[in-house]
Amino acid sequence: RQIDGVWNVDHVLYPRNMVGVRSVTTSGIHGHEIGHDQYGGILKFEESIRENVIKTAVEKGLGSRAQDKVAVPGHGDMTKADLIEHIFKAQADENTADIWGAAWTGHNGGGALGILLQSLRKGGQLETRNVFGKEFVAPDNPLGFEVHAFDALRPKIVAATMRARANGDKNVLDHAKALERYSDEASRPGDYVFANMDKPGETITITRKDLEDVIPHLIDAQMNTPLPALHGKTFGDIL
Repeated sequence: RQIDGVWNVDHVLYPRNMVGVRSVTTSGIHGHEIGHDQYGGILKFEESIRENVIKTAVEKGLGSRAQDKVAVPGHGDMTKADLIEHIFKAQADENTADIWGAAWTGHNGGGALGILLQSLRKGGQLETRNVFGKEFVAPDNPLGFEVHAFDALRPKIVAATMRARANGDKNVLDHAKALERYSDEASRPGDYVFANMDKPGETITITRKDLEDVIPHLIDAQMNTPLPALHGKTFGDIL
């Protein structure tokens, strides 16, 4: 992080209980964390286009399922497109940092992140559960979703970024496929579930396919949408 006026250079703070895993996580985790700071602002969509870009990506990923209904506690039935759009808006900052890290360090981002998350989870499995509640409510997150993507989804974000930048390179594509397999085999079974922190027992369930089908379209938008911070060029142009 940066501390304006004190320390204006990116640096990564490690929690004390994670110091012992630096040897296997540094290459991937640093890419993610630096993606939040000086360089993170480069990738943020301008407010005027952000909603439309994310909405379009979600609708492309879902296809004919976009208008299917999902029960959302406290909000009634919502279309899958609206619900997943809310999720990806809420988690945009963290997902963008994962994309930046993947563009910089490749498969290291997914592998290092996965190892770290597994080391912190009961049973050593990547989580397919997350939470939502009033604690996380913000203007761009009215449903209050926790701002990190599901553990099991994050290696797939890295894999999709690698695939988008592979230019047909077989080794890169093989690594991307291996990351997706790792996510499937190392995670809890079942679909993605958000638990309501304010009302225990209430949940939102989203199929893995619904969320994962959107990821390549989000990556495409992230790579190929002209950005004001880059004077009209795309992130893909500068890589």
